[in-house]
Formats: sequence, structure tokens, C-alpha cells
Amino acid sequence: MTFQQVLSIYRNELELIERKLEEYLHVNIPLIDMVSRHIIRSGGKRLRPLLVVLSCRLCGYEGERYLPMAAIMEFIHTATLLHDDVVDHAEMRRGAASVNSTWGNETSVLVGDYLVASSFLIMAKDADLQIIQLLSDTMTAMARGEAIQLSETGNIHITEKQYIEGITLKTAILMAAACEVGAILGNTDPDRRRSLANYGLHLGIAFQMLDDTLDYVAEVDQFGKVIGKDLEERNITLPLIHTLKSAREDHRREIIRIIDSEEKTDEDKILVSRYIQQYGGIEYTRDQAAQSVARAKSYLASFPEGTARKALEATADYVLERDF
Repeated sequence: MTFQQVLSIYRNELELIERKLEEYLHVNIPLIDMVSRHIIRSGGKRLRPLLVVLSCRLCGYEGERYLPMAAIMEFIHTATLLHDDVVDHAEMRRGAASVNSTWGNETSVLVGDYLVASSFLIMAKDADLQIIQLLSDTMTAMARGEAIQLSETGNIHITEKQYIEGITLKTAILMAAACEVGAILGNTDPDRRRSLANYGLHLGIAFQMLDDTLDYVAEVDQFGKVIGKDLEERNITLPLIHTLKSAREDHRREIIRIIDSEEKTDEDKILVSRYIQQYGGIEYTRDQAAQSVARAKSYLASFPEGTARKALEATADYVLERDF
């Protein structure tokens, strides 16, 4: 099964999720309506909502409670993007002007806060204490992850273990929650619930690792990511961690000089990218991501063969394929 086949098989559910998002975003406050719909409609594969759907189906849940839960996942994810762009002074998001560069930081923060508040309101209406506890813990952990990343800015001594801990909190934990919500709705046993959460966690780790390679290899019009942005912000990700560890001393000093410089020229960014290629930073990161994907798929072994399991396996494979 391919990822495109997954999207086709679950097209009806994804269309219903889009309608639910539109419903929740219609609040008769023009600014919030305009900006939130702009960011929600700006692209993306709805990966986190899809994980809710697939996990529900894997656990035998056929009801409609997945719709508000999928909307919550997209709202939380979108809120983090809005807040990240303010912190990072980003000008682009998914190949278009970011909300903060178009409407200002105040609007971006306000709409992000609104989406988080809406998520809690939807949870309260659903009134499942397991889900409320899970998502409250998840959002708290994500905030911790953002704080950790900010505190590690420019830290050339950051270890691979610390990096993985950071991306686990910042990115992977929300994918884990999306899968675990499906297990809760399906009323599956605790072991399978943990397995699904672990599938999502390792999928999320791989997703962020590969996303971090795009800063050094991708084209803006292909992925909507400004090349060299992580380097500009002194965000030390796995390709750079591996390169700093592997490079000969004069090259390492040159990289550190560029990281520490206030103004980074295009030539600086190209040079660091060349060193990352020379010392195998991209290949190493992709290999680590592939191991995370394999580990994610291994957690599906306790579930019966079927369309939903194959779809989750195909989704994991898609994460590996998406960067080139």
C-alpha cells in the first residue's frame, strides 16, 4: 500500500475532518476567522488527524468521535506553528508568507492561543477524562520541549541524546497522542494502547529528524522551508551535531565560527552545508530516521493484519520518502 492509496481509502473521513475544522473555525470574529482559516487551509497532509483515524480503525472504533479529536490534533499542531514562527521571526510557512509576517506577531499569538483554547473546549464537550488527561500532559510536554530548544540555542556541545529528547517533546509526543487517542476511543487493552503510542512517538522522531535535513538540502518552493533557517537561528540539529563530532579540527572551528557569527552570509550557509555533506550528516540523520521508522512499525506487530495496519505502515514509509 502507498501513502496515496491511504489518502484515497480514507478520503471520506478526511473530508469530514475538513468540514469539522471549518465548523469549529466559524466564530463570527473576522480576524480569527480570516487568519485561522488561512493557516488551516495553507497545506499539509493532515498527518496527525490521519493518525487518529487510522488508530481508531485499527482498534475497531467506527463511531464519529474521531472527528473532534482529529480537529484537536490539527488545532494544537497549528497553534505550535503560529507560536514557533513568532519566536523564530519566520517569514515563510509552507511556501507562503507566515501569519506573523502578514498580520503581525500579536495576531499570530492571539490566534494560536484561540486554537489551544478551542481544543480544550472541544475536549470538555467530549468529556472523556482519559483523553483530557492525555492531551493536557501532551501540551505541557510540548511547551517544555520548546523551552528546552530555546535554552539550547547555539549550544555546540549538545549531544544526540539531548537532541532526541528535545524533538520527542516538541514534535513526536503529539503524534504519539494522536495514536493513543485512537486506542482510547477503540477501548483497546493497555498493552496495545502503549504500542500505538510508541508507534506514533517513533514516527514523530523520524519525522522531525528528516525535517531537520531539509534545512541543508531542500528547495523552498518544494517544501516551503527557508534554507539555512536553522543555522541562522543557531538551532543545532542532528545533521550538524554529527558533523561537529566527525569533522577535522580546522573544519570544526570554521563551522563554530559561522554558528556564532551574528550575520551569516549565503556563502557561510553553503560552506556549512558542504561540510555536512562531506562528513555524512544527512546520510547519518536519514539512517537514524530509518531506524526510528522501523521501530515504529515493529509496534504494530501485535495488531491483526488488515487495511488499517497496512495504512499505518505505509504512513511510516511515507515519512521516510517525503524529503526527496
